[in-house]
Amino acid sequence: MTPWTGIRGYGCHLATIFSLLVILLAICGEVLAAEKRGGVLKVGLTGDLTTLDPHMSTSAIDRHLYFAIYNTLVGLDPELRVVPELATAWETPDSLTYVFTLQWGVKFHDGTDFDAGIVKWNFERMKDPAVGSLRQSEIANIAAVEVVDSHTVKLSLSEPDAALLATLTDRSGMMVSRAAVEQHGKDFARNPVGTGPFQFVEWIKDDHVRVKRYAQYWREGAPLLDEVVYRPIPDPTVRLTAMRAGDLHIIDGVPLQLVSRLKEDPKLTVIEMRIARMEGGAKLARRRSGEFDAATGGWSGRPDPDGNMYSHFMTEGMNNLRRYSNPQLDVLLKQARASFDMAEGKRLYNEATRVIAQDAPVVFLHHESWQKAWRTAVAGYREIPDGRMRFEPVWLKE
Repeated sequence: MTPWTGIRGYGCHLATIFSLLVILLAICGEVLAAEKRGGVLKVGLTGDLTTLDPHMSTSAIDRHLYFAIYNTLVGLDPELRVVPELATAWETPDSLTYVFTLQWGVKFHDGTDFDAGIVKWNFERMKDPAVGSLRQSEIANIAAVEVVDSHTVKLSLSEPDAALLATLTDRSGMMVSRAAVEQHGKDFARNPVGTGPFQFVEWIKDDHVRVKRYAQYWREGAPLLDEVVYRPIPDPTVRLTAMRAGDLHIIDGVPLQLVSRLKEDPKLTVIEMRIARMEGGAKLARRRSGEFDAATGGWSGRPDPDGNMYSHFMTEGMNNLRRYSNPQLDVLLKQARASFDMAEGKRLYNEATRVIAQDAPVVFLHHESWQKAWRTAVAGYREIPDGRMRFEPVWLKE
């Protein structure tokens, strides 16, 4: 298992992507172009969604939509450093406490307010066994959530968790509307409400998902696009042909054998990403229910090693679908999660990797190359090395 870069500074095979992206953007002249409002961005995905509820998802494809509809408590920059988002600042007075200061004036798409009480409710929803959230093991160390005041929230941990900030840059940190969940119940998965730059419009299964600019978005001037339409096109050749014809602006999952040809097309841009793809919804359900003797799977990666190991190999891990259990490994992963010392953390993760390799509960086949391509009309797009597409700063030149 290759260690990942991120919050605690671990090395990564994705490290060159950002520098390549900067060079490419400079060549395209986008850094000098004037921003333009309006337009509909058309996106080609490798498959359809499984759910629009981030607390219930295990699909990498779903996450592309989540970063349009939802905000996370903390975000990532192109170098995988944690940056403010819904939380403007945070402090750790001790190893068992995180205190977050929240943005003022943030509203959900249904008009309800975002505040510390909503943050508390979101964490309690994810931790409630009756809800069955797939985020439970990711935030298992959060023992209590306290509303300090309307825009300050304190997380008290049961044990130190140096990976927590990295965890909160993804689905565990995505805040959903309490009012919408209470209104729609399980149907919230098809009626999502967040605080993100785009507001959900419709999901036509196996055809498209449409989101539109949220007029009351809290970040002034954003987003620039009027709408984003996501189309699931499993066939990579069809997906690529649609983009070359101008029916799509940007796609993921470019066939590797066609990358060199794409680079010769002046109307297209290709930046590469190494990331493992997740399987479709039906197969995920069968794997989670244990209906297999052997099964293939993938993992789209997290910015901290904890996110790539803890939930998969801990005895009670939510993604430990093979029911693997090794008390020695449990101890190593807990110690690594609690360590804020980079050298000690690296030693523990290396030892954990050796234990996993010796037990071989899974067979690691490869790290897939992940390619994206987009038309030169797409401006302002930045690739974050977690592989998810974010369109808040994007605009169209055509």
